[in-house]
Amino acid sequence: MVESKKKDTTEHAANVKTKKISAECYLFKLLAPSVRQHAPVVLNSVPQTWLPPALGSLKINTDATWNSESLCCGLAALLRDSLGTFLNGVVSVGKATSAEAAEAQAVLLGLNLAKTESILSFSLEADCLPLISALKSSLGSVSWSTLSWFQQIKSLADSFSSVNWSWISREANVAADVAAHLAPRLEPVLDWFLNPPPSLHHVLQSDAVAAPP
Repeated sequence: MVESKKKDTTEHAANVKTKKISAECYLFKLLAPSVRQHAPVVLNSVPQTWLPPALGSLKINTDATWNSESLCCGLAALLRDSLGTFLNGVVSVGKATSAEAAEAQAVLLGLNLAKTESILSFSLEADCLPLISALKSSLGSVSWSTLSWFQQIKSLADSFSSVNWSWISREANVAADVAAHLAPRLEPVLDWFLNPPPSLHHVLQSDAVAAPP
C-alpha cells in the first residue's frame, strides 16, 4: 500500500514537471517571434568596396600573399587619387616568417612608394587588422616575426607630414591583392603600372566606377 502511494506521488510529480516544461516551451514559442523581431541588428560598418580618399588627397593600398611552406611572399602597393585614378604601383617578392610579417613588408613598400613620389601626406590602407591597429596606437605591439619590419615602418612614417593608417576589408582591397599575386610576374617588368595586366586593370576600373562622385 505504501509502495503504491509512493508510486502515485512520483508519477504526479513527474506529470507536474512535464506540464511545467510544456508550459515553458509554449511560452517560449509565443515570445520567441517577438524576441527575434526586436533583437538588435548588427550592421557591418566596414565598406565592402574600395572608397577613394577625400578630394585632393591620395591613398595607398597594400597587400601581401604568403606561402607558409616556402615562406615566399608577394608584395604590392597601389597609389590612387580621389577620382580613383591609378597613378603608380610597385610590387616585390621576398621572404617572411609569417603572414603578418609579409603584410608589414607590403606596408613598408607602400611608404617607399610615397617617398619616391615625394608625397608628404596620404592615407595607407591594408587588410591586416593587428598591424594597422598597432600602427594607429602609440603603444601598439606586433609579433616578434614582424617587429623589425614594424620598427622600419614607424621610422620611415616619421619622415612624412601625415600618414592616415586605415584598415580595409579584404573584399574592398581586391586590387592590391591581385597585384600581390601577380608580383613574381610583374616585378621584372619596367613601368608595368602604365599598362596593368587585364585582371588588375579590370579591378582598378571597377573600383573607380564604384567610387562615389
